[in-house]
Amino acid sequence: MRSSRGSFGARWARMALRRALQGPRVLLLIMGLMWALPAAWAQAPLEPAASSAAAPPPGLLELLQARFVAADGTAQAVALPDTWGLRGLPIAGRGTYLLDLPVSGPLNGAWALYLPRVSSEHRILLNGVVLQSERARLPRQHPEPRLVALPLGLLQPGLNRLEVEVNYGIRGGLSRVWAGPVADVRALAFQAHVREARLPQALNLVALTLALVMLLLWLQQRNDGVLGSFALLACVACARNLTYYDQGFSLPAPGPDLLFFGAQVVSAYLLTRLALAASDLQLGRWRTLADAFTVVLLVLGTVAAGMEAIVTARRWLYPLLALMLLPAVGLLLRQAWRQRGWPVAAVALGAVLVSAAGAHDYLYGLGHLSIEGRLLLPFASPIFLGVFGLWRLRGLMLALARGDRLNRLLESRIERRTRALHRANGVKSAFLATASHDLRQPILAVSLMVGLARQRATDADQLSLLDRAQQGLDGLQRFMSELLDLSRLNTGAVKTRVSDVPLQPVLDEVALHLRTEAEAKGLVLRVRPTAAVVRTDPTLLAQVLRNLAVNAVRHTPRGGVLVRARLRRTQVWLEVWDTGPGIPEAQREAIFDEFVRLGPGTGGTPGWGLGLAIVRQSLALLRHPLELDSWPGKGSRFRVRLPRV
Repeated sequence: MRSSRGSFGARWARMALRRALQGPRVLLLIMGLMWALPAAWAQAPLEPAASSAAAPPPGLLELLQARFVAADGTAQAVALPDTWGLRGLPIAGRGTYLLDLPVSGPLNGAWALYLPRVSSEHRILLNGVVLQSERARLPRQHPEPRLVALPLGLLQPGLNRLEVEVNYGIRGGLSRVWAGPVADVRALAFQAHVREARLPQALNLVALTLALVMLLLWLQQRNDGVLGSFALLACVACARNLTYYDQGFSLPAPGPDLLFFGAQVVSAYLLTRLALAASDLQLGRWRTLADAFTVVLLVLGTVAAGMEAIVTARRWLYPLLALMLLPAVGLLLRQAWRQRGWPVAAVALGAVLVSAAGAHDYLYGLGHLSIEGRLLLPFASPIFLGVFGLWRLRGLMLALARGDRLNRLLESRIERRTRALHRANGVKSAFLATASHDLRQPILAVSLMVGLARQRATDADQLSLLDRAQQGLDGLQRFMSELLDLSRLNTGAVKTRVSDVPLQPVLDEVALHLRTEAEAKGLVLRVRPTAAVVRTDPTLLAQVLRNLAVNAVRHTPRGGVLVRARLRRTQVWLEVWDTGPGIPEAQREAIFDEFVRLGPGTGGTPGWGLGLAIVRQSLALLRHPLELDSWPGKGSRFRVRLPRV
């Protein structure tokens, strides 16, 4: 019973998965996995003490007021979080924040400070003692979170003075400051780290993995422009997002600024190419314009980075980049409206959300939003790319499934046709064998009777008629013989007997057989002597050479026929040359089929079209290659490659 339940469960699971893949449920399922798996990974504890906290502990002190002293010495009271751009100040420069840290009652254990946003180049002092002093790891000083431990004995009950000196290159200001026991502060810092760093990292890693899979698929079929544009876009965008959170990432100036700017421009360009590839419109001029515009933006960004004016360049060039993206988003919306399908609608909605996230990040980067905000593109872009990639992957899987069904249907049809052809060939071969065998005796008898009649006839007219009858009977006898040979080859009744065969006797036999017919047509038949010895079946080789030579003589109206053997290292080339009209290229394969004869104007003579068919099947049985070269109006050459002894 256990095994039967297991097999039933497996069948039910396969059926459920197959049905899910045929509707929008698969998108919801995969989107859930894309959120759940990274979230589960992101919740892995950094430290044991931090993993148990689910919300900010109520005992923490939240500092919301400070006194800001600018670089010129002016001071004013500010509320935290403080954003310089929102107060009309330059977003870059120096300043000092003075905060009061009240502590009531005796301290139970060590305390710590958590600053969600403070400049990467800062100095923090408590009661005149330096707690932390750091210089920026990147050339551009920017706000980032900091966790600062307070030494035992430095923090006193009552009012303590906290000083935060900052130096900003962009997005100047200071967030709220949290103070309290070390375990509680670490728990709060861990929650913020999960939301702002580990979760977008995990999302981008998942999307990057999917992008690499799609890139490998695109390398197998380069004609899919949508797949290629998406794979490259996802790789560039996700790699750019991951560098936001790589603490060890550093390049000499102006490397980071130029890298991030270039990644933004290339991502927008690839999104434009993706929209153009997905559209069914002929937009070659727009593609050329996008190429040129991207090159101009990259050049301007490089110049601005070299002049240390990248912030100004972003302020003016990013709106131009948004203008380039508007037609791309419009094309995706147009495609969604035309197809009216949930996958394309989801992709178009994702493109709109990514555009909104880009506008938010633009304002945030210029300091026009609160310093405690965060970049949204690292969250929005992997979700959009993941949905789009899974939609394309689902389409590929459905196409592969349809291809498999069509292949199976085609294979079954081919198998049925093959069986029918085998039956037809069997019937044909049996008929040819029976007809050629059973008719040979009556033809032989008639031939003997005609011979006797010729011996008794005395009238010249009667002798002429009997001679013509004898010629017809001879031709019919040759035809029956060729039919019998062909049927034996088709049915596999011919058994080869390979031995060492001197070629000269075979050539002499052919010359003796054809010399009279060649002289009657006024042709020169030349057979060059040879001492070559080959490894083959003598009977089949003689038949092959005779058919090739007969074919050459019959199709050559004037000139001559040459039969020769050419020695090579391990082979002997047995060649038959003629000066006939040549064989058109379109007929060089068909002449080896059964009952195929050259038409008028190509040297065709009365015959049955069996000689070359016998040649091809005999050489295939012996595994001797056959080559044909022909020059229309000049002649032809048949070459058989034989193993040399």
